[in-house]
Amino acid sequence: WLAGPQLMARRFEQLRKGGAEPDTWLDDFGREMQQTQLAELDARLQPVLGLIETFSTEVKRLTQNMRKQSDGTQPAALVHPCLRKSYMSMSPDLQTLRAFVAVAREGNVSRAAERLHLSQPAVSLQLKSLATSTGLLLFTRTPQGLALTRDGAALLPHAEKTLAAASDFGQAAQNLHS
Repeated sequence: WLAGPQLMARRFEQLRKGGAEPDTWLDDFGREMQQTQLAELDARLQPVLGLIETFSTEVKRLTQNMRKQSDGTQPAALVHPCLRKSYMSMSPDLQTLRAFVAVAREGNVSRAAERLHLSQPAVSLQLKSLATSTGLLLFTRTPQGLALTRDGAALLPHAEKTLAAASDFGQAAQNLHS
């Protein structure tokens, strides 16, 4: 969207000097503008994809380094051995990451669900799905609600960066419509 005025000025100058056909210069401008916008969107998308890949890599690293948790639970025992090979075969979706971050911040599934305008069972299922796909115990129950485990705390900044990058991407795409 920033390149539009520059492209228009260049195309208009070509038309004025007779270097472009009046019937096709607007079509050429439109194609060139579309290619520029796609390149700008692609440039905004690459960091998002990189952060998702970083998140997945961190999950794999944590999975490989599973250790007995300080609270006495053993994440490896929570997942059937046949399923351990397929951890993170699919990247988590943004809604699941939003639920993870909201519960981590709120410390309570009900409050997080209310903040996300979802039902409590829906948020619980998203957390369960993320824990299953990562093979990690992300939260422990406390009398006050839920607390992040070390693994959950290690993944939280990656989830937040991924959501921020996705938001930036969406804003950039929206700006291209302006």
